[in-house]
Amino acid sequence: MEKIIQKIQEQIGAGIYPGASLALYQKGSWQEYYLGLADPAKKEPVVAGLTYDLASVSKVVGVGTIFAFLVQQGKIDIDRPLASYYPDMEQADVTIRQLLTHTSGLDPFIPGRDDLDAEGLKEALHRLKLKDNRQFHYTDVNFLL
Repeated sequence: MEKIIQKIQEQIGAGIYPGASLALYQKGSWQEYYLGLADPAKKEPVVAGLTYDLASVSKVVGVGTIFAFLVQQGKIDIDRPLASYYPDMEQADVTIRQLLTHTSGLDPFIPGRDDLDAEGLKEALHRLKLKDNRQFHYTDVNFLL
């Protein structure tokens, strides 16, 4: 465990990130560590209960975990088209597996995306066009769908 703490402190010292919180479960109990600064501008330390923006990590962890459970429970077949579960999807041949592996071929460009409200974005997602290339291409629209 000391090596993990030392590595985190080295990375904080190198300016890779300003602070970190770490929780480890070992030998029947939790150990918590708070290192560095939560807000360097204000010199506020990392403390228990902080909320972190994990950006795209939350999509992978959230969506991946949910689908693992749904597949395990036999409630979803990831090789079926999304449209068989979600009829509003216009691209009838895009499978859930393709969405999960970013091989759907969906063109993620949505004109004026930042100006759309939630309903407008939802409608735009239903009508995305397909590209000819279905090789791996990370885009958030796959996980949003």
